[in-house]
Amino acid sequence: MTQEQAALEAQKDVAFKNIAVALEENKNKRTAVEQALEKDTQDEFLLKKLSLLTETNDTLRDLERVWNGLLKIVADHKILFF
Repeated sequence: MTQEQAALEAQKDVAFKNIAVALEENKNKRTAVEQALEKDTQDEFLLKKLSLLTETNDTLRDLERVWNGLLKIVADHKILFF
């Protein structure tokens, strides 16, 4: 593994830890909003907030996929050029 790959892998580890924390926080917020919506299913603010939390969750999952894809591309280039 090259120095650049090791650095990228370390950055990925930090990013994945941050993403995991954000996903957990997002999950807790979604749970709270869903419980509040049980009391008032027509609360427009809560419905929008739930929608945004869902989009945030999807974006965080996309970030995980991007990191994995980036590492695969780097590994593929290493195989092709070395």
